[in-house]
Amino acid sequence: MFKSFQKGQQFKGFPNLNFQMNNEAYGFSGCTMWLDAAWGLNTQTDLGAVTTWRSRVGNVVMTQASVANQPRFNASNGLYNNYPTVESQGTGRCMSTASGINVGSTVAFVANYNTIGTLNNLFAPLNTGVGALWAVGLGGTATGVNGVFVRIATTSYVSATTESNSVKIVVITPNAIYVNGVLENSSVNQINNRSFGLLFLATTGSTGDTLNGYCAELIFWNTDYTGSELEISSRLNAKYAIY
Repeated sequence: MFKSFQKGQQFKGFPNLNFQMNNEAYGFSGCTMWLDAAWGLNTQTDLGAVTTWRSRVGNVVMTQASVANQPRFNASNGLYNNYPTVESQGTGRCMSTASGINVGSTVAFVANYNTIGTLNNLFAPLNTGVGALWAVGLGGTATGVNGVFVRIATTSYVSATTESNSVKIVVITPNAIYVNGVLENSSVNQINNRSFGLLFLATTGSTGDTLNGYCAELIFWNTDYTGSELEISSRLNAKYAIY
């Protein structure tokens, strides 16, 4: 007789099959998008071109048709506990989706950049105009930026306090930025209800602030998980062993 399975339990006969709610990521419901380098890519070949990246939740598909701008797949990245990553090397290697995804109230990601230079943007809105000035990134050299940042306007940023190119597990809620399990900023960062469409890029048509580094996962929730940032970070760290 088969034993019953609980939500989130892994069936050992099929180690990649995870029984979980459709809108849940790491045990937290309300997930609207979940990009995972171990899932949903068009290629599993090391250094293969990434043309499409399908979200584990929400059926969102990131695309890049231009060969010159396609990111690369890393089958095993030692910086990430040998889990796969998607690589963007600051030469316009980026992706986008035609339909915006509501960031909601909580974001988590596992990523790093290689060289401190221009802003290393991880994601931003697809639209142009004032809204396009808003983005989230890992750091870089810019006025008012020191470490992980939320860009609100041309020169207005809410940023963390540590500038480094090490791998970061980041959890952002409407009033906090946690980096590797440490609260680095508790200001209002206006992340609520933004419509995301660009990956590894700040604004449509501009490649100057493209991420120069790697990303293993990027997760959006439509729920404000203020107070649960450490638990989310801990669950990601149990996988990637970053801190």
